[in-house]
Amino acid sequence: MAEDPTAIAIRNLVTLRRLSNGLAKEMRSEVRGLIDEYVSLIAKLDPTAVVRDSYRRARVEKVLKEINSLNAERYPQIRRVLETTTAQIGAQQAEWATNSLQRTIGSVRVSTKGGLGVPYFRSIMKTDPFDGDTLKMWVKRHEVSTVNAVRQQIQLGMAQSETLGDIVRRIRGRSAGGGRFTGGVLATSTKQAEGIARTAITYIANRGHMAAYEQNADVLTGVEFTATLDSRTTEICARWDGTVWDVDDPKKQTPPLHFNCRSVLVPVVDWEGLGIEPPPEGKRVRGDGPPVRSSMTYEEWFRAKGDTPAGRAEQDSIIGRSRAELFRKGDLTFRQMIGRDNRVLTLEELPV
Repeated sequence: MAEDPTAIAIRNLVTLRRLSNGLAKEMRSEVRGLIDEYVSLIAKLDPTAVVRDSYRRARVEKVLKEINSLNAERYPQIRRVLETTTAQIGAQQAEWATNSLQRTIGSVRVSTKGGLGVPYFRSIMKTDPFDGDTLKMWVKRHEVSTVNAVRQQIQLGMAQSETLGDIVRRIRGRSAGGGRFTGGVLATSTKQAEGIARTAITYIANRGHMAAYEQNADVLTGVEFTATLDSRTTEICARWDGTVWDVDDPKKQTPPLHFNCRSVLVPVVDWEGLGIEPPPEGKRVRGDGPPVRSSMTYEEWFRAKGDTPAGRAEQDSIIGRSRAELFRKGDLTFRQMIGRDNRVLTLEELPV
């Protein structure tokens, strides 16, 4: 019996979340280890241990030189881990998309032309941009921003005559016990690294899905944008949720549409053309309760929240009180909140 392709695709999001969490954890560990080494260098060269300003400046520059030397060795390793893992996930997701499409339409054979292995997706991660940059550029940007943040915090600490311990806390954050730290450069840098990992997985998974759908465009009428029904979904993805395009439409919105995007494109099967009875509608998960019908859009889910005081408060927290009030009055939709360049419009720019 045929299955609802949207429900199947949404179930796969659980797998993608697990893979995303795993890679994000690995990147967090890599960055944590690197910053621990930064701290060791700062302690060894301790710029607070000398009195003259010229000596202090020299030691700070020595610290930064040693950090750059360390980065030259470690960041290429980090990039290779990202490239390898995402390429493996891309190949796995392409295979999943082909198999799930076969399970969806049953007796009609889908195309399995091949060519969607790890080497194919590795080349994509090396050359194709996601959210504006290639993976190599994202990693380089992370390296530069982390080093600049370390430099700034050291210089601020020195300018305020802080102790070595104070400067270390600026870099690593304050101890929260159990080997955990909060704040500092470490918190910002690890969060950025996790975001790169999650965004890369969304990108490569959707590329894997689309490669399979393009090979089987003859059994589809299009692809549909599907966002996650929870409070973390952005107005951008909410605006496109439920939109359908032809498989080869160059104007289709392929996730990720922004940093940390979690959306996916799902296949729309040509049931009539295949002569197959469409399956019963499946379910999709949501972040605030039991599953709902798979065809429910983000806008429908969001609008239903306006029925209770708690729901209205959540609407306010998701898009802001002014936008939420306009939405509840029926004067504003998610489509109207987003400009042609997928930019969230300011209140002054809203067409109301």
